[in-house]
Amino acid sequence: MRRIRFIGQRGWLPVALVLLLFFLPGCGSDDDGGTGPGDGGGDPGTLPDDGSELQAIGESGLQALAVGNLIVAQAGQWATGFGGVRKEGEPFWDALNKQWVWSFEEILLNTQTSSETRFWSITVQFLNGETPQESPVGADRVRGFVNLSYSLGNFVSEDFNTVMSVSLNSQVDVTGLGGLLLMVEVNGGGSVFAEYTRNGETSYFMSEAVDLHIEMDLVPGQCPDGFGDFTVDLTTFGWSYVGASTYHWRITNEVELASGTAELVCGE
Repeated sequence: MRRIRFIGQRGWLPVALVLLLFFLPGCGSDDDGGTGPGDGGGDPGTLPDDGSELQAIGESGLQALAVGNLIVAQAGQWATGFGGVRKEGEPFWDALNKQWVWSFEEILLNTQTSSETRFWSITVQFLNGETPQESPVGADRVRGFVNLSYSLGNFVSEDFNTVMSVSLNSQVDVTGLGGLLLMVEVNGGGSVFAEYTRNGETSYFMSEAVDLHIEMDLVPGQCPDGFGDFTVDLTTFGWSYVGASTYHWRITNEVELASGTAELVCGE
């Protein structure tokens, strides 16, 4: 008989939502991999694989890195128009709400026993003051909303498996249009759910006390400078952009708990 323990619970995440996220379209396709602006979120570094709260926060933090990676890949095009955006679906102009809209899915892993996907939904407005417009010409800033739904199912055996869902909803503000340097600020929140079975013991982690904040200075085509913080309850998954394609992250709660590296796609 499997033993069950709760390793953390902040707020309430309905099981129905977890199942919805896990069975997003595409999870059952025959595609065995995918590419997209969110790839390369990070490596596990010193994260444990023991079904702990630290593992849940660290693995969900890697998805926060993916939000930053997507913005690095697309911020330059947000500032100049959509001719060269790295995307799977074409943005379309929603004339009623006066915003560009598109969405796409990344299939990161799909095997008989494992499925890992990210579903992105994005809207962008070019603003002159508070007036939205279709073209970046004459706009002084960009306001976007990036919504990420991440799902993972890894079923190795009855005694060892992982189910995870992460939902992040972020507002992105880009200023410096018309100049060489873009200033990007991201603010958002969301929820995390994880279920781990290790050696026949099942543990759960749930939290809606999630905060995401990113600031970066970015010359389109180059790697950014700046930082990001992804906080779950009182634990922070933080990282610094240092103008290079490789950067470091660490998890802290008064002391450092884990660390690792991440990769950016820059210069495209």
